[in-house]
Amino acid sequence: MKKLVLLLFFFLLFFFPRLVSAQNPDYVVESFSSEITIEQDTSLTVAETIKVNFLTQKHGIYRIIPKIYSSKGKTIDSKFNLVSITDDLGNSYDYDESNLRQSVKLKIGDPVSTISGIHYYVIKYKVDNVLLAYDGIPELYWNVTGSEWDTQILTSTAVVTSNYADIEKTACYAGEVGTKEENCNVRGDGKEAVFILDKPIGYGEDFTIVVGLSSDNQLIFPGFIEKASNFIFANWGYIFSIIPIGIVGLFWFKKGRDKRYLLDTTYYKPDDKASKTVSVFSRPHIPMVYSAIDGMTPAEVGTVVDERINIHDIISEIIELARLGYIKVVKIEKKGRFSKPDYAFVNLVNKASKEKKLKEHQKLILKEITKASYVTKGSKELEKLISKKDLKSMKIISQIGDNEFVLLSNLKNSFYKILPDIKKALYKNMKGEVFVGNPENTRIIWVIIFIVLTFVSLFASFVFVGMTYNFGPVVLTALFIVPGILLAISMPRRTAWGYSLYRQALGLREYLNIGKWRHEVNEKHLFLEEVLPLAISLGVIGKLAKDMAVLGIAPPSYFAGTSAVYLGRDLASFSKSALSTLMSTPSPSRHSGRSSWSGGSGFSGGGGSSGGGFGGGGGGSW
Repeated sequence: MKKLVLLLFFFLLFFFPRLVSAQNPDYVVESFSSEITIEQDTSLTVAETIKVNFLTQKHGIYRIIPKIYSSKGKTIDSKFNLVSITDDLGNSYDYDESNLRQSVKLKIGDPVSTISGIHYYVIKYKVDNVLLAYDGIPELYWNVTGSEWDTQILTSTAVVTSNYADIEKTACYAGEVGTKEENCNVRGDGKEAVFILDKPIGYGEDFTIVVGLSSDNQLIFPGFIEKASNFIFANWGYIFSIIPIGIVGLFWFKKGRDKRYLLDTTYYKPDDKASKTVSVFSRPHIPMVYSAIDGMTPAEVGTVVDERINIHDIISEIIELARLGYIKVVKIEKKGRFSKPDYAFVNLVNKASKEKKLKEHQKLILKEITKASYVTKGSKELEKLISKKDLKSMKIISQIGDNEFVLLSNLKNSFYKILPDIKKALYKNMKGEVFVGNPENTRIIWVIIFIVLTFVSLFASFVFVGMTYNFGPVVLTALFIVPGILLAISMPRRTAWGYSLYRQALGLREYLNIGKWRHEVNEKHLFLEEVLPLAISLGVIGKLAKDMAVLGIAPPSYFAGTSAVYLGRDLASFSKSALSTLMSTPSPSRHSGRSSWSGGSGFSGGGGSSGGGFGGGGGGSW
């Protein structure tokens, strides 16, 4: 019993609303007759005669006719043009024409008076672009009545007249939308086909016809230009979808690609400074570079490669300061079994006495890592930090001596404050000489421009979807987001000399990475002392450290507290510690402050069906 009640409940839930909507007791369409004339220019002239019996007082009817069709990412605008709305005697009706998504809505009748009984409505209109050719055979696939009438249509007929092409093939379908049953009769000759449906159809059911014409005909199909124009205007949403990536791509092609000297020099600036834009398909050879790049600090070399400053560039600059003798980096094993090693920056500025040779960004880094407020002085303070008093520890103490030193850990939650100033100074020094503009500003501006253009494109695409139900432009816009962002962040442009430096940096990185220096550099210790900071900024320090261990080359004196065997590990440890420390910021508050379309032939492929093709729509009373 419970199962029976449950079954009845679901029946009422899913089918009762449809039965109600399909059986409007206020009126009934006693007949629906459509006369379709195929013109020589392939347009259609359609005259629908609708016989309505109003069972209660009504103003009239409304007829909804689709005019825009979308399927498989393609949209067709039928260019619907209403000719007239009259009764069977030719008297005009009052009507109001408006758009309803993909369709036109015709509200027919006098709003101040009501009618009842039998009335005829003759709706005449023209449409274009709906007679299509499949494999050279013209075909009309037309939904005569539409499936969205809220009452029954007792009988339906359609007459197709074709004076410029013989009718060779016909089919018709009637019933629920999607049915392939040919529940209708067809008769006619070469110029006319009559389709008759003598059974009622209701809501969710319709009457669809297919007419195949002779390929030997006098029809004049639109030319290429007209077809292209029709396609563009019917699918305008796609234009907006490619605008963002189109604009950014064009500017990247014109203004984002690097410059290069016409003489194609790599290691020096030529007397003739004439340059050209690097070809999109250019794949120049990578030069072999056997030494540091003249006039370039490690951070600048790292920046010229990827057009951005990252924390590894800053770390490489700290090691460079040690190489130049301004500081010494000493590894300290701290007390506590699970304590991580710390690193001391021993201040040797006074001994080096050549700070004026440093570039502005280097001065900023040096000033911060030797800041007085962080300074620890003397071996006694150092002894308190060291884990055990062994020979290695004593050696570390002796290396620091009575010099002032700053622990890396002391820079936590503080060093991040000067990162913007370091970036600003470094970009300023490279602007004009290496880059056409500030790479970071250029990248930010173009990412913002692309995002704004994408929002405009999406807005226009959704308007297009609302009118056509073609989601292609939205999908296309979404697909272009990633490549568009990549183009935007590639907008920074290197000068001709900057491009030469870029190639030198790639050459040095390749040289260090393949380990060729192990066989070609005689003074390996001096070579390593010079390129070690560069190896950090170029991301090949791990490989370099391994090669040093194999050769038994001792670590440079400015990085103390390690050995050749452990240099790679300790450098990696230092980089990891420096990365987390120098980028660390104070913990934020826990309060976030946030507020909470078939597109195919009616004959071929899967065949036609009820509800397929052009035309269709529906109607009702008011």
